[in-house]
Amino acid sequence: MKTIIFDLDGTLIDLKTGECFLCPEDLQALTDTFQFALVTGASFDEVESALATLEMTRFFPRERVVCKEDTVGGKETGKPFLKAVQEVGDNAIVIGDSWKDEKGSLVAGLKCLKVSQDLSTKDAVEFALALFRGDVPW
Repeated sequence: MKTIIFDLDGTLIDLKTGECFLCPEDLQALTDTFQFALVTGASFDEVESALATLEMTRFFPRERVVCKEDTVGGKETGKPFLKAVQEVGDNAIVIGDSWKDEKGSLVAGLKCLKVSQDLSTKDAVEFALALFRGDVPW
């Protein structure tokens, strides 16, 4: 199955302000096409709290959540992404907001879409859909 591997802070939610960048309805609409995983530098306690607040826990079962305590080395090493791939397979695209997401996904052999002021999380998900369909070249 195709997988979108999300970062948490800055991609799904701003942990400081609580601003949500993607809502449960957005993910629900994609569940026939995608499964979701999460790779984050946050602790599992932070993830659990944020996902509960966002009402997104059902989309990210624990076995598809890789937190800072799950691997040795930060996201930039690629290890957290490789751990996620062990669970979901390598037919995946990473959506994150930092250079650590970009570098780590590259090290792990995954494509990465970096959200920014110019590419919102929702737009990145739409682009991921187009990439998986083959509508746009990578």
